[in-house]
Amino acid sequence: MALFGELSGGEIMVFDDGDVEVVISPIRRYQLHASVLRSSSKLFTELLPGPGAKLSKRALDRGVTLRHRLVLVGDEDDWHFERDELNTNGESVSGRRFGFESENGRSVPRHYLYFNVIFRAMYHKDLEIDFTDMSSILSDFVNTLRLAMRIDAEAVVGSSLESALLTQGQNLYKTIARDPVSWVQLAHHVRSRTMYKEALIHLVGRYNEFAEMSLGPDPLKHYSGLTKINTLPTSIAALVLTKRAELLERIQNVQNKISIYFPEAVKRKSTSGRADQDPIGRAKYGEDIFTWMALTFFRQYINLKGNEMSKAAPDLGFKIFKKLAQGGQMYLTKQECQQFHRDGLFPVTLKGSGVIQGSLDGIKDDISKLVQPLMQNNCQLLSSAEFEIKWFTCVDVTIAELNFGEGSRAREKEEEEEEEEEEEEEEEEEEEMDEDDYGEHSEDEVGEEIKSEDED
Repeated sequence: MALFGELSGGEIMVFDDGDVEVVISPIRRYQLHASVLRSSSKLFTELLPGPGAKLSKRALDRGVTLRHRLVLVGDEDDWHFERDELNTNGESVSGRRFGFESENGRSVPRHYLYFNVIFRAMYHKDLEIDFTDMSSILSDFVNTLRLAMRIDAEAVVGSSLESALLTQGQNLYKTIARDPVSWVQLAHHVRSRTMYKEALIHLVGRYNEFAEMSLGPDPLKHYSGLTKINTLPTSIAALVLTKRAELLERIQNVQNKISIYFPEAVKRKSTSGRADQDPIGRAKYGEDIFTWMALTFFRQYINLKGNEMSKAAPDLGFKIFKKLAQGGQMYLTKQECQQFHRDGLFPVTLKGSGVIQGSLDGIKDDISKLVQPLMQNNCQLLSSAEFEIKWFTCVDVTIAELNFGEGSRAREKEEEEEEEEEEEEEEEEEEEMDEDDYGEHSEDEVGEEIKSEDED
């Protein structure tokens, strides 16, 4: 299903007082206003200098308003606009004709549809977007934005695209969560703080997943070793790494608190250092044996889950930390604890088992409070049975860190140009190396190789 629909001629914007005709195709002829085009696009500002054709009184009396005409020429990959000068009657000086072309039963070039979205965005009209399949819209949005960037209209178009997307609420946020690498780049281009922050939070929480994902389906291709993380622009990657470091530090701090945790019931205060004056003798400590046993059971559980809670784990330990935050019977259930009391280990009476379980429940409550900050959800997506969030979303992102201030667009363009130059230089170096490798063989060596092949 087409993202922007198969638009009909009735949906092409034609204003009776429009002074610019933009011809995308013989059937897609827009009548727009030069003032709107100039204020929205630097390219159109250059293509529409001055007032245009000076219309005669007769033309004006007939209701002619066109003073400019721009014609799209070329294909989807290589196109540009040409000016078609108009005379005093508002007609082509060159006699250019466009004929008639029906789109019935034909596939409409995608960039025609993108231009329709762009023009509607310039007039702040509702965009013709089909949101039936949210997972498939990213490509069309990216290509629309790229086209807008080519005519220097990304500011107004990006704002309209953002507004249209945000109307989708949780459907949008689910889509972003599934592919935050792609969406963080789109959000950065359209300067959407909401979508950028959303994608960034998911990207940091799922960093280990995407750091292991290969881009290339064919293992023989040179890019198969690249990960999705490697595709991020420098400015975005730097923020992702900063936020990842902050998240890892927060997780480590919680782990440290768990490691040195002791229940208040087993702690003692001593002013004299004497067992006859303070509760620090063997008998007093012996009264807490069941609490110490419960603490031992808990620490054994944490030790066994060490690998699942490490910074190398795909989810950074989220699954285990979530259980710790929930407490209760989410881990170390009553049935599981009975394994400690079997014959040969630490058998106790039924009453003793209940006391240990009570102490363990108290430990779980304390640990839950320590872990709760990691369970904070700072994204817009709500976890549900339909879409469960299985990674950390407690990342803090401020508006200042989004780097959407004045000059950020210029810096971004500079980075993109630098990256393109580096890629070109690498390709040139590879070509030179190939030539050098061939040149290292002398004529005698080549002759010997040919001779050897002939003998074989």
